[in-house]
Amino acid sequence: MNPKLQFIGTGSPEIVGLRNAGGFLIKTDKTTIAVDPGPGASQALGNKTVDKIVVTKKERGHDADLIKTTENTPDVEIIQKKSGTIFKLPDGVLAYITDKIETKEIKEYKADTIVFAEHKQTEKIITKLKPRLAILTCYDEEMHKKNPVYIARELKQKTGAQTISAEDGLIVELYAYSAISEQKALSKFTENKQ
Repeated sequence: MNPKLQFIGTGSPEIVGLRNAGGFLIKTDKTTIAVDPGPGASQALGNKTVDKIVVTKKERGHDADLIKTTENTPDVEIIQKKSGTIFKLPDGVLAYITDKIETKEIKEYKADTIVFAEHKQTEKIITKLKPRLAILTCYDEEMHKKNPVYIARELKQKTGAQTISAEDGLIVELYAYSAISEQKALSKFTENKQ
């Protein structure tokens, strides 16, 4: 399966009613991870079971206890950091930045795809790390009023990096955005016997 991100909700808790605050899913061939599932995430998932839940901030009012999990992530390595989380996927790396990062620590978040829930350093981080894809989410009231689509366009113009704003329900296929390498190891191919 093509690795993908599914945004259940893209709002911060302060803009309830304007956007959902359901977090997002990371889906690979063998793993589904719910990241910062907020109110409505369990309803959006229905009876589906996720393999792991990652909650980056306890105070965000997440619904992690309402989701069924297996706690098994065979093809994704998860590394918690001070200001976010790194997900090592089978064909690339995803960084999820949730807090301000000290300048000396920025390089620790080098990734093919970076999802930003903290926006004060977005331009600086994109310029320094040059991800293949940057995604904005977790909008506060100010960002919502400015329109995240325009903010993403401006960041793309300033940094040259492909930048998009997530919307509730958006599915991002990482191969489609060239956000991870399509080059496969030879071991992933099987010989076609006739």
